Amino acid sequence: ISLFVFWIGIAHAGTLISAILLALGVKLDRRTSLLAELTTLCALVVAAAFPLMHLGVVENFYMVIPFADARGSFANVRSPLVWDFCCIAVYAVLSLVYFAIHLFSERFQALEDLRRPMAWLLFPLVLWVHTVVSLDFASTFVPNWQGAFFPLYFIAGAIYSGLAMVNVLLVAEGCRVRLLEKLMLSGSFLMLLFWGWIFLLKGEWNFTVFAFGVLLPQLWWVSSVRESPVGRLAISLSVLLGLWLERFYLVMPAEPRG
Repeated sequence: ISLFVFWIGIAHAGTLISAILLALGVKLDRRTSLLAELTTLCALVVAAAFPLMHLGVVENFYMVIPFADARGSFANVRSPLVWDFCCIAVYAVLSLVYFAIHLFSERFQALEDLRRPMAWLLFPLVLWVHTVVSLDFASTFVPNWQGAFFPLYFIAGAIYSGLAMVNVLLVAEGCRVRLLEKLMLSGSFLMLLFWGWIFLLKGEWNFTVFAFGVLLPQLWWVSSVRESPVGRLAISLSVLLGLWLERFYLVMPAEPRG
């Protein structure tokens, strides 16, 4: 479950970096946008594997589709598995269409006019998908998984981890986008706000998560670190590790904290 939530969060990278920024009129170079959109599709494929494992009988995955089967039986629409299938399927199809439009827009100029309307269509999906994921937890009786702020908390963590993954790939490509680095730094403060709020409400605090997710990313302020590819890679990997640990400890609230 923790891996599913983590990879769904990374899948928000393309939607945020390409679609949302485009909808807001912030332009990125084509290479970065395509890389982010491809990251979304790959992360969705990985994330989709975990609900199938949870289902048990993988070849019967179609049984979670909310339509009547050959026996006239419907899937249990109260099951989080059905919610996950619906949100992943819709998000994946629209993300694939958006990626295809962008990929061929250089050859067919008419497709370029469709990118911005598609971006506005994908905008609310960022909010919808991880809100559904957060409701998977809130629908249980575990006190640690309940709270009105959970949808916003999950969305913020998803976007933060997605930015970190794209920055890792940009370092691998020998590229750098300073805007994404600034967004990551802003994301660290936002996550600190949420973790502080959880501490005040429930008395929970994990120093390991804080160190990797908030403390080490403050190295963006150090010029010698941010100007070094190794430094940028280390910060981005630190965020990914911190967010994975945060999801892991969230799913297993009874485990001892680091």
